[in-house]
Order: sequence, then structure tokens, then C-alpha cells
Amino acid sequence: MIAREAPAILHRVLMADDNPDHLFLARNALTRTGLYEIDAVSSGQEALDRLAGDGYAVLLLDYNMPGMDGFDVLARMKELGYELPVIMITGGGSERVAVEAMKAGAYDYVVKSEGYLEVLPAVIAKAIETSLLIQKNRELEQDRVRRLNALQTVCHIAQNLASSADLPTALDVVVHYLKANAGALYGSIMLADEMTDTLKVRATAGFSPDYTRYINEQAPVSLDPDSPMGCGPASVAVRTRQICFVENVLTDDRFRPWRRFARQEGYLSLVSVPLVPREKAIGVINLYFDTSRVPTEDEEQLLKAIADTTAIAIERILLRERLIEERVVMRALEETDRIKSEFISTVSHELRTPLTFIKGYVDLILAGHTGEMNETQAKFLEGVRRGSDRLISLVNDLLDIARLESGRFSIRLEPCDLTRVIRQAIDMLKVQADEKEILLTMEIEKTLPALSADKERILQVLNNLISNAVKYSPGDTKVSVAAEEYAQEVVVTISDQGIGISPEDQKRLFQKFYRVDSSSTREVGGTGLGLAICKHIVEMHQGRIWVESEPGKGSRFRFALPKSRVE
Repeated sequence: MIAREAPAILHRVLMADDNPDHLFLARNALTRTGLYEIDAVSSGQEALDRLAGDGYAVLLLDYNMPGMDGFDVLARMKELGYELPVIMITGGGSERVAVEAMKAGAYDYVVKSEGYLEVLPAVIAKAIETSLLIQKNRELEQDRVRRLNALQTVCHIAQNLASSADLPTALDVVVHYLKANAGALYGSIMLADEMTDTLKVRATAGFSPDYTRYINEQAPVSLDPDSPMGCGPASVAVRTRQICFVENVLTDDRFRPWRRFARQEGYLSLVSVPLVPREKAIGVINLYFDTSRVPTEDEEQLLKAIADTTAIAIERILLRERLIEERVVMRALEETDRIKSEFISTVSHELRTPLTFIKGYVDLILAGHTGEMNETQAKFLEGVRRGSDRLISLVNDLLDIARLESGRFSIRLEPCDLTRVIRQAIDMLKVQADEKEILLTMEIEKTLPALSADKERILQVLNNLISNAVKYSPGDTKVSVAAEEYAQEVVVTISDQGIGISPEDQKRLFQKFYRVDSSSTREVGGTGLGLAICKHIVEMHQGRIWVESEPGKGSRFRFALPKSRVE
């Protein structure tokens, strides 16, 4: 099958000439090309009347017509704003007139000489081609101006948003600017309220305060698609993240809940543009018009660009306000911590002196320096001594925590024989282990390297870990302390056969004041400060501390000290 060529586009040509012979001949010549549809008139006024209907690609205009000649027609066309190309037809030997016609606004001229009808189609084609190029350039220029104006609008809003100190000011700037430049009767900006799953009016332009109260209190805009109040354009725009418009609020059932207010305020149509800074819409811009109106494609693009700019600015302002709030809260917490630390430090110092006196006098009495005691008296005093020891330990922990929080906790590095420190800790806690019939052992197979460490602080860590192992282990079990040398560090392990620790509790075990909550731990008692202090001490030595445990299978507390501190 042979493909047929697409039919040529017929260009409408208007001819104005008072000579019927010339009209007949020119019409036939142009019609034979198959490119033109010819309309003919015999006067300048008729030509102007026909041009009022538009649709012509070119005008062939005879210069010398009675009543209104070619120059009169050109002048009148200029007054009326007609821009189609005009080809002036002049008599033979009238080149001067043709030049004057060109100056008056004609595109080209043709002299009625022998053979002029043969060149006329080409002249018309060139005029139409040039006219189309001019029209295309004009459209491109108009589009460029539109885009430039749109960009300037977005930049203007962005600059105002950037200089806005708070959210209400920023929203007010946007809504008033849009209302004025879009020719809207009213404008509003709503933001999503996650607590109520509704849209709340946060800024308006043109509306009375009654509008905000009415929408926010009496007719809230729901984000629930199953709610009658959640089918309006604002809700749909937020859920779909697409521009939504209502051409006529009086006939569109989606707007039924707010129709009474629309009649009262006098608007007929509206457009809702979602605010989408990222993936989720955070609100919507609404523009209300007093006529039935649908935004053009260019208007939609501009509104979307403004909405995107506004959404990013809102997110930035909200983030800044949140950071300011967090900074204020953080400062308040820091001040509270400072006051708390000072209070703890003061109270602990006040308690430490009398406790030391009590313990000293009890030790003297138990040693027999004040005379003999019976068994009951000795038993009671032994209880007083144990209680004093616990209180002194508590006070020391509180003082250490206060020093850590205030930055006054320090370590003094010196050559440290770790094996000797471990043996000293075991000796100090042997009585406590014997009371529960727990075997306390040291398992170190080879000589450990000398470390650079604070011996007293490492002893404090060992005492805490070994004491805990003894306290939380049942009688007739074993607690062992081992130490092994590795390539970069020495690792100390305190193992017990106690109740074990769950994975959940292990995550928080080294936090201040945290204690595993079980019947076994409640019986033992404690402050929840010891492990937190141990962690600080080990980390101040550039070391690390951790626990390995399973409920019912005992625990292994380990801490590592770097060999890089060996001297």
C-alpha cells in the first residue's frame, strides 16, 4: 500500500482590491498552488471588517483604492493592533510608493507588472514563514518573561522567608504575597496537626478572625479520608501531594461542610497546593477566588514552586525552633545537674566525717579497748560496723560521681604491678567471701607486664567488681579473678556462678543509678553507682569494660587496660 501524503495546510489570505479583474486573476493564480484559501473584498473598510474576525495569515492590499487607500488601512491596522503581514500591491512604476508603504508597516510589496502573478505565491509564502517565526519568537519571549517573573516571585518569597525570624511571620509573608499576586479574594495556610489528625489554620490573608475560629473549632479539616470533613480539597491535596481545586464550591459536594461559610465570605472557587518538603506533606496553601476558576498549567507550576520553597522554609524554621528549645532544655538540665552535683558533694562531705567517727569508735569497742563485751553486744556492734561500712561506701560513690560530673575526677598514672593490685583486692574481700562460703581465687599463670595506671583507682574497680560477684552469687560457689596479656592490652576477668544478667539489663548496666530489678538484687541492695564509676575509671585509662552473661549461668565482667601505657 502506497502511503498518502498528509494534506497541505491551507493558509487564509485576504485580498483587498477595487479592480475585479486583478482579484479574479490573483485568486486563480493562488488557488492553483493548493496552499491558500482566498477571501476577496473591494475596499479598505471591508478589509478591516474582515480582519476583526481574525484567522488570516496575510493581507494583499491594493495601494490605490477609493475612500480608504492602502496607507489608511495600514494606519488603522496599527491603531487596532492587527499584526498580520501586509503585502502592498502597487501599480507599475510606483516603486516610491512601495518604499513608503514599507516604512508605514507593510511587510513587502509587489508591483503590478508583467509576470507579477508568478512571483506572488513565493512572496506570500515568505511573508507567512517570517510571520510564523516572529510569532514563535514572540511566544518564546512571552514564555521567557513568564518564567522570569515566576522565578522572581519564588526568589522574592524565598528572600522574605529567609529573613523571617519565626514561623507565624514566614507564613504571613507567603499568604499575603500569594493573595495579592494571584488576584485571590482570600488566602490561608494550614499545617498538619498529628495529635488531632487535622489541618489547622496558621495564617490568613483577607479573612476575618472568625474564619480561623470556624475552621479550627467548628468545622475542622480532617485528614481521615473516611470522614466527611476529610474529603475537601485541602485534605485531598495533603494526602495525594497533588494540587487540588474546586471550580465551584456551591456545586462540588466535596465542599459541602464549608459551603455555608463560603456563601458568607463570598468566594466561589479555590485551589489547594500541598506543602511537601520531603516525602510527606506537612500542610497546604489555599487560595480562594470570587469567580469560577481553574488554574492554568503555568499557574500550577508557579504555585508548586512557591509551595516547595515555603515547605522547605517551614521545615527549616521548625528545626531551628526545635533546636532552640532543645538547647534551652539542655542548659536547664545542665544547671540542674550542676546544682545536684553540688548538693551531693556538700551532703556527702557532711556525712563522711561523722560516719568516720562512728566507724572508728565501733572498731575500738570491738577491739576491746573499752572493756569486755558479751556476745549480744558484740553482735549488735558488728551490725553497726557493717552498716557504717555500707554508708561510707555510698558516700564515697556519691563523691566520685559528683567529681566525675564536675570534671574534678582525676587519675594519677604511675608504674603499676597489676598482679599485686589484684591480690590486694582479693585479700580485702576474702572475709566477705568466707562469710558466704564462696571460694575466691586468683588465676594468673604468668607474670603480667607493668602498666602505667592509677593503682588506687584500679583497686577501686577490682573491689567493686569482685564485691558484686560475691554479693550476687549463692553460697558454696566460686568467684575467680584472672588476667591475660594480649598484643595491645591486658584483660582482667572476674567470673562468678551467680544469678546472671539478661541482655536487656546488660545494655543499661553501666548507667548511673541503674540496678537490675529482681527479687535477688533487691535483697542485696546498692545504689547503682559502682559500675558507672568503674566505667569512667577504666575509660580514663583509655581502656574498656564490658560484661558477658546469661540468666542463671553466672557473669564475667571484663576490663582491658592498654599496654601502650607501659613504662
